[in-house]
Amino acid sequence: MLVSTKGVNAQAIGDFGSTVSGSWNSASTWSTWLGASWSATGLSGTPSSGNNVYILSGTTVTLTTSPMACLNINVQVGAKLWTANSAVNIYLYVNGSSFICNGQVGDPLLFDGISFGIEGANCTLTGSGSFYASRIRKNTALAINTNFIVARDVNLTWGSTASTQIYNGANAASNFNVTVNAGATLTLVGTASIDGLTGTDGVDLGGTFTINGTMIIPGKLYMTTNNVSTTYSCNWVIGGLVRTSEIVAPNSGLGTHSFLLNTAGKLDITGTPAFSSLGTTNNSFVFNVNSTVEYSAAGNQIVRVRLEFGATISQDYGHLILSNTGLKSTNQTGLYVKNDLTITGSAILDPNPVTSSILVGGNWTNYNASGFLEKTTIVYMYGAGVQNITCQGGEVYNILRYQKTGSYLRFNNPVDVITQLIYSSNGYVDLNSNALTIRNPATTGIQNFTSARYILSEQTNNSSKIIWKIGTGTGTYTFPFGIPPGTVTNYIPVILNKTTSNSIGDVSIATYGTPANNLPWPTTPTNVTNLWADTAWHNGPDNRHWTVDRFWEVDA
Repeated sequence: MLVSTKGVNAQAIGDFGSTVSGSWNSASTWSTWLGASWSATGLSGTPSSGNNVYILSGTTVTLTTSPMACLNINVQVGAKLWTANSAVNIYLYVNGSSFICNGQVGDPLLFDGISFGIEGANCTLTGSGSFYASRIRKNTALAINTNFIVARDVNLTWGSTASTQIYNGANAASNFNVTVNAGATLTLVGTASIDGLTGTDGVDLGGTFTINGTMIIPGKLYMTTNNVSTTYSCNWVIGGLVRTSEIVAPNSGLGTHSFLLNTAGKLDITGTPAFSSLGTTNNSFVFNVNSTVEYSAAGNQIVRVRLEFGATISQDYGHLILSNTGLKSTNQTGLYVKNDLTITGSAILDPNPVTSSILVGGNWTNYNASGFLEKTTIVYMYGAGVQNITCQGGEVYNILRYQKTGSYLRFNNPVDVITQLIYSSNGYVDLNSNALTIRNPATTGIQNFTSARYILSEQTNNSSKIIWKIGTGTGTYTFPFGIPPGTVTNYIPVILNKTTSNSIGDVSIATYGTPANNLPWPTTPTNVTNLWADTAWHNGPDNRHWTVDRFWEVDA
């Protein structure tokens, strides 16, 4: 019997098409393509691993037995492929290179157990329809190396106690390589692994998961393997976004496990704990300088540091964001951030031990001084470009160390230093219309200043000032002002020699220079309206020849 040619889409002779709705396992559901029309298959049966399959528009095919198989599959617009079974996973093995879904797979409103085994050498999943499957995995080793490309949005919904939803589950040693293309999103409800359900499968199962789009993992991400063969390693390569609740990364077997966060890649960890385990035996972690790690839980999280990832520069964060709520605490010293450190929401950076080091190569951005517990920590600003300190209402540091390799450090808000501002390299701090307050009453509150290591004031309203809480302190206090470039000629420090313990409270000093005409005149603390001399012949017309071309405001 010949059947109408609905849904023609480059079929080849012998391909299977669902000309009526029904079970995948029933021959009456299927027709074969004769070249111009579909013909009922009669006794010829159902599709197998060597057949291309079309779920034709207007039909619904129900998978009832597991596993079934096909070569390539195309779910057309207006067609549906599912199991109508919410109790178990029922698998369709796809052995070909093309999986197209422009219709509907599974059901977005209720759990459906339809699952897929990707078993060929190469397979790309495309289409613009609705895709809700329970699981996707590699089930067999028919192809030792399977490359699966996700080029569309995919939702995986398996939520039982064994809720790993995408992984290599083959029955023999093999690799399952998964790529999520840019612009595509792979959304899970559970966990993800490469080597079996939890990185501990009894067979050597490897692969590389490359995420150039987005992968959402509400459960655990297993960064571990027990493989003993070096042929089968496990690797995560992230150039897009991976958001996960928890990372499980204990020591791995000889097969090794690696994690690479590439340029523009982002790892967002949303749960507590962030890393439930972290080992460096046969594990490697690399964070590109332009990558981002965010700790975004609504609660306390341990922020891991270089020493815990492997103790080399490649384990330093690129950009680091601490967000949402709770204490974001370190448990070892040496938090290195090669680029920007951002604290946002109501999160609090809590360095432990209390005498810790935080090294920032980019900008320091904090929503409020309460977002950082300075304790007795040393904060190093060590970047090559202009670095900004931005904190609404002003930031407070215990020790702020200038260790830059180029350019300068700029304040976008007031900054208080409890113990010391220390220069370890040449360059300058641009107060940028803000106050630097030194709370330490000793003369050591600012250290290692020179003509090449200085502080830039130079605001005509005298808003760029150093405030030193000297009180009853005694000694020689140097306010190391200067003007770029840092030379002896441009070094203009103010030196206060206090010889008694009588309190003078806070000493505040600001300065700026003017050209030969002495303009602009100060407007604070007193509005200057002229620089005329008492002797008229000195005025010519603004007394420029008899006035020093620099103004100072000194308050105590």
